[in-house]
Amino acid sequence: MGSGRRLNRRTLLGFLLGWPYIAPIARAAVLDGSRPRDLLRGFHRTGRFERCYRVDATVLLFGIPLFSKQGVGGGFAAAETGQCGADQAAALQFAAGSWPERCRGLNRFGILQEIQVQHSGGSEAIAYAGLITPSKEDDLDGAKKALRPTQGEMDVTVASGSSSEGRMRFRAGNVSIPAQRDWLALTETISRVSPPAGTSSREAPLDGSTTFLQAMRRAALSGDPSFRCAFLHNGKPFVLEARRKPGAPCEMWGTILTGSAAPRVCAEFRTSYAAGDESGLPVRIEYRPKSYLRLTFTEAEDSVRVSIPTLFSEEVL
Repeated sequence: MGSGRRLNRRTLLGFLLGWPYIAPIARAAVLDGSRPRDLLRGFHRTGRFERCYRVDATVLLFGIPLFSKQGVGGGFAAAETGQCGADQAAALQFAAGSWPERCRGLNRFGILQEIQVQHSGGSEAIAYAGLITPSKEDDLDGAKKALRPTQGEMDVTVASGSSSEGRMRFRAGNVSIPAQRDWLALTETISRVSPPAGTSSREAPLDGSTTFLQAMRRAALSGDPSFRCAFLHNGKPFVLEARRKPGAPCEMWGTILTGSAAPRVCAEFRTSYAAGDESGLPVRIEYRPKSYLRLTFTEAEDSVRVSIPTLFSEEVL
């Protein structure tokens, strides 16, 4: 999926599978013993929305579809709201992955959990954790070679972070998990990943920005013809721009730009929403994680129903 600080359209797989792409670094993992849900201590859940998706794939050659296959993977999204006194919280989850038996053994998946708390005094706090299987194939030939079962253990890239006093502190790196693990077990997997000792953290200023899923949900709920929101990716600033065409308020076209002085387009995507839906969760997502591949997430009756755990320890009475 690329490396270093460069973010291109291939890394959109990381965004939509659950969290912004984190370039692999030396063995590392999530923050020492902390989880995003720790930010929700004392909160009770007041609302919940969720969707399950079927993933279809289309293989492209120079942008022309060669063949398509339905049901190569699945996924889910969840949005929860909570309250503690006058403080408000939003907890988001997104996970997705392939079905190895329908992809000649290819096992790829990702998950992201994000929490944002708005305090009554006007300040906010953010925490996130994510896990994803790296994808190193740059072309169709490389992708064909990757179509084989993985034995023993496999590497996954993990990351987490939390904000304090206007700065985001985060860690990222690789750990190994059993190769038989699939996307249905991601919420359990991410809660069991343990960090190696001595992993250092990095910091970056928030400067009014948020995290990726929170930016996506804000765009979905804004209802405005155009929307712009800054977010952080691996400590680097990016901007999400979204637009709706007149007469199509439920269709959103999005662009991700670098947050530099000379912004450039990194990725594009398209999402669809149900009329009158207040969840901010799309019913359809279309994007191209690779130049030769287009993936479409669709909420469908034949989607695998997943038991999505809450990020709140206390539910509404």
